Amino acid sequence: MIRLPFGEAEAVVDPADGAVVALAHPARPGAPWLLDEATESWHSREHRWGAGLLITSAGAGRWNAPDDLQIDGNRIETLHRVAGLELGVTRELGATWRERYALRNTGTRPVTVGSWGICTPWRDLYASAADALARAVHAHVHPGGAYSYVLAEPMDGAGPVLGLALREGELWAYSIESREPFETGSNARGHICCTPPTPPARRTPSAASPSPRSRRGRSSCSRGSWPGTPIAPRSWPPTGRRSRCPT
Repeated sequence: MIRLPFGEAEAVVDPADGAVVALAHPARPGAPWLLDEATESWHSREHRWGAGLLITSAGAGRWNAPDDLQIDGNRIETLHRVAGLELGVTRELGATWRERYALRNTGTRPVTVGSWGICTPWRDLYASAADALARAVHAHVHPGGAYSYVLAEPMDGAGPVLGLALREGELWAYSIESREPFETGSNARGHICCTPPTPPARRTPSAASPSPRSRRGRSSCSRGSWPGTPIAPRSWPPTGRRSRCPT
């Protein structure tokens, strides 16, 4: 594992896939902020930070192991080929933690994107009262379009608080995966999967739902980005900003 600076904290990164697997802050020693594969048996590599799923007219699949990985100082770039598209992920750490996800069609035929989701495995669970107060967070998720954020607050309310704010694209929904009834039940929130729409929001004849599908023409892309910043609870949320992806 490698440790990269993030404000007053550090991000623990697996050099095999570029995923952040834990955070370490001097104010909360031993608190990982994220689910741990060593202690939560139902948490796996498929649900690490930034892993996800994609459903298109060309197929469906999950991404977690990148086809290409570059780590240069505090900057991590990964490339995933999934469901007929390429997904490029850029992760930069430093004073803030900034990420960008961009879907791109490099083929010769249009591909219709039906749904996709990005995993954020916050350690939002109640193994015991003592463990929850010392090592768990409550993840407040606000899918408000271009004004969206997640606020991960330690269960004891003492901070520091981690904020995740959307800066490009939109987020209108999220889903919960891996809540195992025989192992965790309601004591675990599960894996929180952010499910952005597929801009540009151009409807197709078969798209009658509130979340329209989009067609990815050759060399076109959809993207979204967010920065994470350790903040004081009362200064949240920040101002959102929307931007379009060139096609």
